[in-house]
Amino acid sequence: MKPQYFASTLFVATLLLTSCGHHQKKKSPEAGMPVTQSISAKGVEHLISNWPEASKKAANSMIKKYGLPHDYTDMSLIWHESGPFKRIMVYREEVPHNFPLPHTDVLQQWVNYKVPLSKVDDLWQFDGSVMFDRTKGEMSARCDKEEMNVLALNLADQVIKGKMSAEQARKEYANSVSISLAGHLNDYTDGLNFSPMLDTADPDKVVKVRQIENMQAQEAKPLNERSRAEKVDEALE
Repeated sequence: MKPQYFASTLFVATLLLTSCGHHQKKKSPEAGMPVTQSISAKGVEHLISNWPEASKKAANSMIKKYGLPHDYTDMSLIWHESGPFKRIMVYREEVPHNFPLPHTDVLQQWVNYKVPLSKVDDLWQFDGSVMFDRTKGEMSARCDKEEMNVLALNLADQVIKGKMSAEQARKEYANSVSISLAGHLNDYTDGLNFSPMLDTADPDKVVKVRQIENMQAQEAKPLNERSRAEKVDEALE
C-alpha cells in the first residue's frame, strides 16, 4: 500500500469514528431537570427502584391508568394532559401530612382554575395541600392517591363557589376518606364534578410607582453626577 493512500484511508477512518462517537454520546441532564424523551417500562422500574414505598405505589398507579410518563427527572415522573388533568407529577420526596390521617403527599395533579382572591383564604383554611397559582391560573391537590386529590379538588370547588365553608369541607373530606378506606367511592371521589376552566391565567397589570421610576432615573445618571446630587441632598438635609 502506498504511503499517501494509507494516510488518506487512516484520516477518513478517524473522521468516521469521531463522527459516530459524537452522535452516540448524549449529555446527561442536570439533576432535577425534565428529560423530554421517552422512557421504557424497564427504565421507570429502575428509576423508582429506590424510591419510598408511597412514591412507588403512586407511580405504578399512574402508569397503570395513564401509561408511561411523558417526562421524567431523577426525582419525579411527569404526565401532560392526561385524563381530566393538565399535569400530573409523582415525586420521590415524601411530604408528611396529617389531615385527615397521617400520610405522605407524593402525587400532585393540576387543573386550570381561576380562584377569586376573596376565596383564597378559605381555600388555604380548607386544606394546605390544595394550592393555587394565580399567574398560571392553576389549582392543584397533592396527596398519596388520585381519588384523594379528586376529593380535595371537588371540595375546593364547593368552597370557592360558596356552597361549603372551609370547616364543612374539612368534615366532608374526613367523612369521604373513611368511606374510601372501607373500599367505596362517593360523588366526591369518583371523578371531578366540575369542568376545568379556560383562559384562567392572570398575568396581572403593570404598576408604575414614582419611587421606582426615580430610582431607575438615578441609576441611569453617570456616577459623578450621582455623587454631586447626593452631596447636594446631604447639604439640604
